[in-house]
Amino acid sequence: MNATAKKEDNVVKLEPFVPPQSSNNSKGGIGKRLAAERQAKGLTEDAIASKLHLSVAIIHDLEQDVYDDIPGPVFVRGYLKKYASLLDLDANDLPPLPQAEPLKALAPPAPPLGA
Repeated sequence: MNATAKKEDNVVKLEPFVPPQSSNNSKGGIGKRLAAERQAKGLTEDAIASKLHLSVAIIHDLEQDVYDDIPGPVFVRGYLKKYASLLDLDANDLPPLPQAEPLKALAPPAPPLGA
């Protein structure tokens, strides 16, 4: 599951990654655009998965703009870019890609030795 971590009262809570919604694309998110282009070129999800060395489940999730089961935002962005490139799409013509959030420390720093 893809999640970011937050630390509150010495308890780490995981929150799912939620990509920003694009308001400037009437066709939906980037996944919908990729799916439409794949179908227009007569390609199957299986063919894309094989060419990108990914599972069909990941391709399906990308096309549905569902990223919860993908390891992390950096992977989501990479997969989407590779998928777009495979379809000869210009990244500038696509809705914004999900942004990775900066990593946060999961534990407080250790006290200095001898303190």
